[in-house]
Amino acid sequence: MAKVLGTISVLLNNTIIQGNFTNPNDDIFEIGGSELTKVKIKIQIKGRSTALLNELGVFNVDDDEGKIEGILPGAAGYQEKALARAKTIFSVLNNNPTGFAPENLSRILEFEGGTQLRFYLKSQGSIIFSSTTTQQITSSSEGGFSIGWKDGSRGNSVFDDLQITIQETDEDLPIGIGLQGKSEGEAIDLREYSGDSLIAGTFSVYREASYNNYVGFYKVVDESGGIDTNGDGTADVLVGDAGYLQAAINQRVTGIGLSVGNQGTGNSESNFTGGGIYVPFLVINGGIDALLDSNTSNDPTVFFTFLGANSDKTQHVRILGDNTFGFEDLVGGGDNDFNDVIVKINLTAPTQNL
Repeated sequence: MAKVLGTISVLLNNTIIQGNFTNPNDDIFEIGGSELTKVKIKIQIKGRSTALLNELGVFNVDDDEGKIEGILPGAAGYQEKALARAKTIFSVLNNNPTGFAPENLSRILEFEGGTQLRFYLKSQGSIIFSSTTTQQITSSSEGGFSIGWKDGSRGNSVFDDLQITIQETDEDLPIGIGLQGKSEGEAIDLREYSGDSLIAGTFSVYREASYNNYVGFYKVVDESGGIDTNGDGTADVLVGDAGYLQAAINQRVTGIGLSVGNQGTGNSESNFTGGGIYVPFLVINGGIDALLDSNTSNDPTVFFTFLGANSDKTQHVRILGDNTFGFEDLVGGGDNDFNDVIVKINLTAPTQNL
């Protein structure tokens, strides 16, 4: 195995290629440096040819063989162990709304030096691990790597069902992404900022849906989605409680209400306050007003990031890139295209209020 401290090499088919990772088994990437080193990598979509909705993820392994707690890849129990460690990178849509450019999306992830990684693809509910038949890794002249995947949907695929690039970066981590990639982590995490700081947001909204949907954000006190209703900083209403919908609406950010015409693009600006976690909610074919009046019989369906708060207990929000969320508006998962509404957010914060 080739290792170079500070920079990273790759061993592909016994040929050492200088780059940003070491890869002794054609599918294991090792972050260079010591455990005291923090390395950021940028992952971008290079292309896609499949008609499937795919989700890309990554997990850390324990050694050069890819073992997890002594279990080798392919052995019984490996998938469960891998997914318990996994971080979702992004979902890749198969039908993008007008104006939405997936090639402009990216995720920036940070790892400790020495971390060893494997990637996986989730396609049609199946987990596809990297192997010589499902994944092809090539070096880039710019110093990173390209990974091409076969997802099994096309007999003529030449590792082009999904193509991504991976490269070390010195870019700052985007604001608010701390929970993104975790299960039910489609949220803006601003807990590192003081409660009197204003984080400016620029919102871009896209739509590919017949329903006229509305996206807002509400504040929660913890990663589980608990809502503080009396201002003491602890959760009073939990996900699954009968009053969760009303509590979420009461804790919404009043300056953020996002909607756009079908195949249109909308842009707006508003602010978040530091010191909390902000989670999106989707109002189906309606707006906020019907949820604020005293007539509950006209309330539209509302879906949340947290499955336990949804009437159908299914997923309605996916991460598409840093601070970029795709929504599914049909009950029961519908067509699972997650392009009914897409919200992309750019956040800036005053550094003096950290």
